[in-house]
Amino acid sequence: MVDSGPSHNFVSRALMEKLGVEIDESVCFGVCLGDGGKVPCGGLCRNLVVDLGACMLNITGHLFDHGGVDVILGVDWLRTLGEVRLDWNKMRMKFKQGGRDIELRGDPTLQRSMVSLKSIHKLTGVEFSAALVAVSDASMKGPMPESKDSPLE
Repeated sequence: MVDSGPSHNFVSRALMEKLGVEIDESVCFGVCLGDGGKVPCGGLCRNLVVDLGACMLNITGHLFDHGGVDVILGVDWLRTLGEVRLDWNKMRMKFKQGGRDIELRGDPTLQRSMVSLKSIHKLTGVEFSAALVAVSDASMKGPMPESKDSPLE
């Protein structure tokens, strides 16, 4: 996953152990979550080679298990790219690496979508849940404006 929110790159401990990657357990750090909470973490993997198909990366990964995501490429990697062109609607990212044009494409099947509470219960076996409420500006009338096509085409 490419994410401009986290300051560092994160990798799952389970994946690193499965691959037999050396983990520096002397490194301790805290991860600040989006909800304001902090999670104590530890472990660092240096010189990880990540094959994205279109390009190869060499990163340092901080160990942090994030709900089934094995690798999160954060600002630590993104800042090395220089100028980047993004099309959020089409899930595309373009940049230059070693004089070559690189294009990364997201997987549209991984986008979030609305699900019913009933279907979540079936998947997870949850017996108790709370309602989620969305709040919107009641003064907005009519449909949301559509976004324009990206200049990347």
